[in-house]
Amino acid sequence: MIKILIRKKLTLLLSCLALCFHNHLIFANQLPEIGVVISMQGQVTALSDAHISRALQRKSAVYLKDRIVTQAQSKAQLKLKDDSIIIIQPSSEFYVSEFVFKENSPKQNKYVGNIIKGALINISGRGETENYELDCPLTTIAFRGTGLSTKLTFKNKKLVNQKIRVFKGAIRVKNKCTTVLCRSEVVDMRAGSTNDYAIINALGDIETMNSHDLQNENYQSDVVLTTQDDGSDMAIECI
Repeated sequence: MIKILIRKKLTLLLSCLALCFHNHLIFANQLPEIGVVISMQGQVTALSDAHISRALQRKSAVYLKDRIVTQAQSKAQLKLKDDSIIIIQPSSEFYVSEFVFKENSPKQNKYVGNIIKGALINISGRGETENYELDCPLTTIAFRGTGLSTKLTFKNKKLVNQKIRVFKGAIRVKNKCTTVLCRSEVVDMRAGSTNDYAIINALGDIETMNSHDLQNENYQSDVVLTTQDDGSDMAIECI
């Protein structure tokens, strides 16, 4: 009986030590907190820069370089410390590689988001700097005081195109040429203008157009509903 009690206590002690060591690894490798999950549905996980995975839920903290992964039928809405809103759509991967927010020194503010696959909506916050970028496989998007959506389309695991729509403010899109046949382009896009929508093909070529003139079914937009803090629904037009 005594041996059994000792064995149970030893097992419990080892379990506690393992848990403490696991938590120590998490906090030791944890980068700065940059925001929080304000709403979500389905299964959403975050993979830290130290390759530690955790399930997210409403009010979960989001840290620099966390790779946010949404499954099919899942989505997450993040609010960063500068009040930026990022809505990550189903079957997507996204992370923030650089983030600086100093309310009293706006020129030092910086944000670099990175979309790996899928789609998202990015609404900029209180930053007054132009050092806000969304880095994508085919483009780099510079923005300020802006609301935009973008979607990466894959076929047989190969990137086919990227779609961009700006529904608030203005953005500057710079392509990333993938072959010598592509020429470098920098395109300014503005909400409500004749070039508020763009499609970038796999080579990096940019084609702009007016979203209201889109008739082809391949260019149709979807309406995504997301929940605000007060529980009411906010309709955001997304590609």
